[in-house]
Amino acid sequence: MENITVNNINTRKPIHDEIKNIFRAVSAELFDLVEEEFMEALSSTSL
Repeated sequence: MENITVNNINTRKPIHDEIKNIFRAVSAELFDLVEEEFMEALSSTSL
């Protein structure tokens, strides 16, 4: 873990935005994985 310096207390918003971006990226990755799995499951199931 990085040490958070006192300066960061005054610049909370950029950190918040960074965390938000990380969450968005992770959600997008997870969604792609789930979608891929779902499509594979659909195509391998005989209806």
